[in-house]
Amino acid sequence: MEWGSLKHLIGEPLRFVDGTYEDYPPDGEVKIVEEYDNGILVDMEYKAVHGFGIGWTPRHIRYYVSKASLLCGDWILKRMNGERVVVERLLA
Repeated sequence: MEWGSLKHLIGEPLRFVDGTYEDYPPDGEVKIVEEYDNGILVDMEYKAVHGFGIGWTPRHIRYYVSKASLLCGDWILKRMNGERVVVERLLA
């Protein structure tokens, strides 16, 4: 199965709507840092401090997201203008 490219979104700040995350959803920027044949690697920024830490710098956690998850809605990312990030399945 082949997928459409998302290379044009690499490095663009995105907004997290739904998907896999740690204990709390990311409250900073989400960026695509790499694209693979069947997925993307996203960097999610966590600014808020949860727990006992004071003055911590933001954490960055990376997740591999399959393009199938973007297509079916398990993961939802939006551009800053509100446009949903979509991927197309290409016919071979």
